[in-house]
Amino acid sequence: MSDQADSDPALVFQSTIKRLAKAHAWQIEEISGKKVSLKVQAESGNAYELLVWRYDKNMLLEFAVVTELSFSNGEEVPHWLSTVMLERNAKMTVGFWCLQKVDEKLTYAVIHNEEIGLLNSDYFGRIGRKLVEECDDMLDTLKQMEP
Repeated sequence: MSDQADSDPALVFQSTIKRLAKAHAWQIEEISGKKVSLKVQAESGNAYELLVWRYDKNMLLEFAVVTELSFSNGEEVPHWLSTVMLERNAKMTVGFWCLQKVDEKLTYAVIHNEEIGLLNSDYFGRIGRKLVEECDDMLDTLKQMEP
């Protein structure tokens, strides 16, 4: 890599994510200097979008799998669902559930924050798989709860 590429956080982000995604055969759907969208398949066969955002020059990354569980405002968020998510958070070693603003709605997502310098292929894969499997398991659990 050139000195310019080494010093440009956007280029470092892109090249690192491309290399790590390739190691796991994860398809890059979209990539920029700030965000990447990867297609990752859960063990169930369901495919999920794994998003990775670069937040600052120190290369802090946020990994996220966003669900379709969206609400117009905090009043609409079912308290029982938040309790379920918090209970799951207490058992997780990678990632956590939260509400994120997506298209002006509060949406449940499972996320993990990490510095890019701490990532190797194994750790990158572990984060991505854990988030995807957690989302898949949670959505399956909710489907089973439906009457």
